[in-house]
Amino acid sequence: MIILLYIVVLIGCAIGGLQFLQSLAMAESAPQQAAGAAMALGWAILPYVFVRAIDRMVASWRQQSMLLELRALRAELKPPALPGRHEPPPAVDRTSGSSALESRFFHLGVAGESHRNEDGSSRQEILKRVQPGEKIRLVPAPDNPFDHLAVEVRRQNGEQIGYLPAGHGLTAPITAGNVDAHVAEVTGGKGHKRHRGCVLLITRRDV
Repeated sequence: MIILLYIVVLIGCAIGGLQFLQSLAMAESAPQQAAGAAMALGWAILPYVFVRAIDRMVASWRQQSMLLELRALRAELKPPALPGRHEPPPAVDRTSGSSALESRFFHLGVAGESHRNEDGSSRQEILKRVQPGEKIRLVPAPDNPFDHLAVEVRRQNGEQIGYLPAGHGLTAPITAGNVDAHVAEVTGGKGHKRHRGCVLLITRRDV
């Protein structure tokens, strides 16, 4: 459509050129020549301005459509939000370890990352070596004196960086081998926030 309109502009320019030449040849005075030149400019300029206005309107409409599509795509690809500090934990059956976390993919923050391990190693120092995308081992710890449903978070080499947060409700599927975990993000360690944290991307294969 735009190409056709620009063809109209070219035709207008041609008509304007012929009008100008005709006015030079037939005009008997300077005012007539000026009037002829004005008409020629009108034939050339007005169609161009009209087509440019339409072109800008179409471009603006396309841009708005692309922005709406991108926003919709970002909303579809946006990862699940991290649980807020003031949000209640998911409902948990403490006997079976089941919970309301029934999504296939979700994030969980690692708990206890500021403490030391039993062998004296610093979890904060271990987190310095942890990389996003790293596969993590989730090891149930039924002998934990504080929580028999506790799950240790360990690197592939066995280094422990903490535990899954209380109320995770993943003990049963982890024991069945239906849960994978990868490091989604290592937080802190820069600027005024020296304390490091870790966020896991949990994948459930049984959902």
